[in-house]
Amino acid sequence: MLRFTAPDGSAAEIDPLAVIRIRRTLQGEHAAANCRIDWGIMNLVTEAPNDVAAKVGETLTSLVVVTGGGNTPIWVNAKRVAGPYPPIPSMAPYGYRSSITLLGYRQHLVETQADVRRLLETARNR
Repeated sequence: MLRFTAPDGSAAEIDPLAVIRIRRTLQGEHAAANCRIDWGIMNLVTEAPNDVAAKVGETLTSLVVVTGGGNTPIWVNAKRVAGPYPPIPSMAPYGYRSSITLLGYRQHLVETQADVRRLLETARNR
């Protein structure tokens, strides 16, 4: 288990092998949190997403970084996502060129389907 800091200062313990996604927090999630970790449950932590991803990636070799809205990095467990899929036509004007599904939701990505496929296949074979 890895230990991070919850917004209230308590410890948030995460099983790195169960991580599905790591990303920055969005407006409305929690003002004191910087990172969201989805791993069966969801934890918000104060550490920066790249720091969390670095620690998780030491154990989870299938962790790969893709690019979401606003050119922000999103780390996903390549073994726990499906896709890539073509972008939804209404999302193309926003710069999205592909998507994946995880946790029952579609995650829109800036990379092309071919680029995402290569990233996922490489990470799945580690």
